[in-house]
Amino acid sequence: MPSEIVHKRQAEHNKQFLDWLDLDTTKYLDWAVTVIFYTALHSVEWLLATKGPNGLHSDSHEARHQLMGSVSELKPIYPDYRELEFQSYRSRYEGAQFARDFVNGRLMPKLERIESHIRASVV
Repeated sequence: MPSEIVHKRQAEHNKQFLDWLDLDTTKYLDWAVTVIFYTALHSVEWLLATKGPNGLHSDSHEARHQLMGSVSELKPIYPDYRELEFQSYRSRYEGAQFARDFVNGRLMPKLERIESHIRASVV
């Protein structure tokens, strides 16, 4: 399983790509929504990897949901995570189109809350 360093690095890499996309101008908001979710996913996995002597790891979305429901530090951000996952699913499998205001005003604040919470919890 990837280490906490690998998950942290991937979350940061995804975030850099998201910044590069420039949400104010990109025509690829569907991809941005997917990157937002996977940034959150790797942030969550980063925190999970710090738990216990060998870290906690999930090998599926379902396993991650179970862990998020049982790890106290993750419970406060679980609703935000679920929303990002749902919107990413819509983007990837339903061809959903997203308004710039929705991505910037609703989804990005959820990612920022998740990132901030994870950084404070991993100290």
